[in-house]
Amino acid sequence: MTKTTFTSKNVNADGTSLQGFITCSYDTLCEVFGMPINGDGYKTRAEWEGKTSDGTVFTIYDWKESQPISDVTDWHIGGRDKNAIQVVHDIVNETLGESAKYASRLETIRTF
Repeated sequence: MTKTTFTSKNVNADGTSLQGFITCSYDTLCEVFGMPINGDGYKTRAEWEGKTSDGTVFTIYDWKESQPISDVTDWHIGGRDKNAIQVVHDIVNETLGESAKYASRLETIRTF
C-alpha cells in the first residue's frame, strides 16, 4: 500500500466547498496535519489545507463552532470533489492507524 503524501505549502484552496465531515479531536488533527492556519475569526477559527501528490486539494475546518477550539470534535472537510473525504480518511488512518495506541482515536468519515 502506498502512503498518501501531501503538502500544506502553497495550496490554492479557492473553489473548494463542503464535501463531508470528520469527527476527531483538535489535538488529533494537529498531530496528523500540523498546526492549523487561523480562520476568519467568525465562521472558522482553525483551518488546515493540503494537496496530495495526485493534485487532490482538501481543507479541514470548524464551522461556526462556539466551544473552545480545543473542544471541537466535528470538523468539515472541503474539497473540489468527494475524493477529498477519502484523502483525509487515508492520511489520518495511515498516520495514526499504524500504531495500536491510536486505534481508539480513529474516527469515521461522514458524508452528507
